[in-house]
Amino acid sequence: MTAEGSEQGSPRRHRSLWRSATDRYLGGVAGGIAERLSTDPAFVRIGLVGATLYLAYAGDRDDAQLLVLLPYAFLWACLPTPSEGALILRLRHRSARRELALAATSLGLAITLLGRPSSIVVLALGGLAVALFRDQPGPPSTTDPETIDTAPGQRWAPARPRRRQRPDRRPRPEPALWPITLGALVVTAVAALVIDQATGRLDPRIVVDSSLVAVGAVMVLSAWRGRAGITVVAVVLLVPLWVATSVPDIGRFEGQGARTFRPATLPDPASPGARPTLSYELGYGTLTVDLRGTAMPAGSEVDLDLALTAGRARITVPADVRLEVRGVIGLGWMSVDAHDHGRAESRAALDRRIVATYGALGTECDETGVSSAELEHLAARAGVGVIGPDGAPLAPEEVAAATSRAGYPRPRRLVGTNAPEDEWSWLIQVDRYFNLCKPLPPPGRPRVVRIDATVGLGTLELRRV
Repeated sequence: MTAEGSEQGSPRRHRSLWRSATDRYLGGVAGGIAERLSTDPAFVRIGLVGATLYLAYAGDRDDAQLLVLLPYAFLWACLPTPSEGALILRLRHRSARRELALAATSLGLAITLLGRPSSIVVLALGGLAVALFRDQPGPPSTTDPETIDTAPGQRWAPARPRRRQRPDRRPRPEPALWPITLGALVVTAVAALVIDQATGRLDPRIVVDSSLVAVGAVMVLSAWRGRAGITVVAVVLLVPLWVATSVPDIGRFEGQGARTFRPATLPDPASPGARPTLSYELGYGTLTVDLRGTAMPAGSEVDLDLALTAGRARITVPADVRLEVRGVIGLGWMSVDAHDHGRAESRAALDRRIVATYGALGTECDETGVSSAELEHLAARAGVGVIGPDGAPLAPEEVAAATSRAGYPRPRRLVGTNAPEDEWSWLIQVDRYFNLCKPLPPPGRPRVVRIDATVGLGTLELRRV
């Protein structure tokens, strides 16, 4: 056989870069790069996802992740596959237009999710990691002649199915590497706990990064020997911890456990004209700061600096205080609750820099209709006298007048067309607990509390009462 015939009889090898037609999840770009570099496609995909995640959460710009997403989309549209040309050259075909629409949709979804970080991103990346390590190349098609290696002049025919091998000839599976992963994580955790208890200053970033290095070493080892499928679970669990500590650069603060602070007075400012500052920090646990009993003159301002490595931070302030919040949360959420005023909100946070302002609140009431008997009952519950000097119950008009003298808005009477006098309805002001309410506007010169919070892993809870 001549060299030319040998070359014709061997499978055709492409030396240029193309998109894989078989090893693909979206566009086949990562599979084509891996085939060109003769490496495992899982490593290429992990590199692309890791670079995108790092740029999205650690970059100086909000759109830094586009440095990976846009080149990927460009290669998706411009690279051919071994059997077809590039998408932009096949736009007259319906399949090419459909795939190009899929590319645009995937790019838009990625930009939306990474531009507004939330815990959904971590879950999605975890699912992607599981899918990556389930990436096993399937057997060649028995119906596609292009996947069958035939000699020149021979006619292709489907191969006969192989007989099932006997159990004693079944190849031994590769060893599972999850015990090595578990052992490395246990050793790292025990060592970190001992060092932290001895020094009280072990940076959690060192622990998380060391754990990721150990898991990464096992994953690299699996490329040559063993199975590391369950190891992906460790990656899914460690990625949120890495985002909570290493990405926002939040270290270990002093102390642990539960601590509560109720300052009675404000400290003297560090310099003339400066605002008084309250500073609290905790490593791990629950940090509670209650400012309801703090002496704060009208129009005064105070800075509250809060630092928490991991746990729960709870801050309680009066509702008539203007609240200005800024800071960063590595992984967790922030909630603001003004239950007595019917206002609440919650935000998921993933390396999120928080800037929010909440104006001072007055006393808000709702208007509702009640019967004469309900009016008498509510007035009595609020301490309004509903019994006359002679010991007889007051008439509804007299109860309404007594309610007005007690400082509440005077109930307004609604007369029905044919309703008797003892069933007249009244419009009154009540709070969310259905008690008589005195509406008050917010103060003209509210007190201001400026909160600068740093939370690595946990929650920041603000209560306004």
